Amino acid sequence: MKAHLKSELNVEHFRLIHGVKLSVPMLNALFILNSRIEKSVSFKHLVIMSKSSPSLQDIDNESYRIKLSRFENFSLLYNLVLGCIILLMGITVLIFSLSIGVPISTTMLSVISIFLGLIMLKESRPFFSIRFINDALNDYQNLTK
Repeated sequence: MKAHLKSELNVEHFRLIHGVKLSVPMLNALFILNSRIEKSVSFKHLVIMSKSSPSLQDIDNESYRIKLSRFENFSLLYNLVLGCIILLMGITVLIFSLSIGVPISTTMLSVISIFLGLIMLKESRPFFSIRFINDALNDYQNLTK
């Protein structure tokens, strides 16, 4: 019981510090990955990656790489592509509406679409963090050979 309370306390400390509630296995996996790649990738990327749900099988193996399900990969790519498109369209319409003087509703719609595009881009951050972490894990494995 004491070990269980200690692990729950660690999870709660992590949530208060980083704002992400994790399971005990995911928290342990973050610390294992951080010990392998601490000099090449910021811990922030590990926290961003932990918001998705990667497979933690064989994490003790040196050849471990972060893998997401096809649905999660699709949703991250969807957010990235659509976020860029919506953001660029919002910026274009905002510039157009400010230069020509169209109704205020068009300007407000463009501002809303800019915010929506930025939110979607923020949601796609694990896509890049996972790539950075996997590259660092490749370097770590090459160094330990």
